[in-house]
Amino acid sequence: MMKYIVFGITFILSVACSNEVEQENNHFFLTEDLSSDSDILVQLTDSLEKDPNNIHLWIQKGNICKDRLNFSCALDAGAKAFVIDSTNIEARQLYAWSLINKPNAPVTDVELAKRHFQYVLSLQPRDPKTLVDLANTYSLTEILEQQ
Repeated sequence: MMKYIVFGITFILSVACSNEVEQENNHFFLTEDLSSDSDILVQLTDSLEKDPNNIHLWIQKGNICKDRLNFSCALDAGAKAFVIDSTNIEARQLYAWSLINKPNAPVTDVELAKRHFQYVLSLQPRDPKTLVDLANTYSLTEILEQQ
């Protein structure tokens, strides 16, 4: 009888401890389903082949690339959107953001982005997102000049 009690307690403890370890491990990992983003990018690319001058599709593609931290894709989409309509605020912001987030961005790109953000602020004063991006250009300029 004592064997069964010891075996039962051991079994219960091993199950309880294994669940606790699994739960602790799950806290450290964020699982995302990126297949929907990939599907959206494929759809956007197909739509852009049919209508390459649709600025809204370019901005949408650039924002998805930005969210996925795909800097070259975001720069490509932002630049194309900006060329299509340089007065579009979203296109200008996306393009400027892409310029400062390129790997090893040169000072000229950071200065260009700074001018774009200043232009956006002239139209939309106190826009928090643009203020943060502009502050980022100032700090990047300081860092790049010290190198």
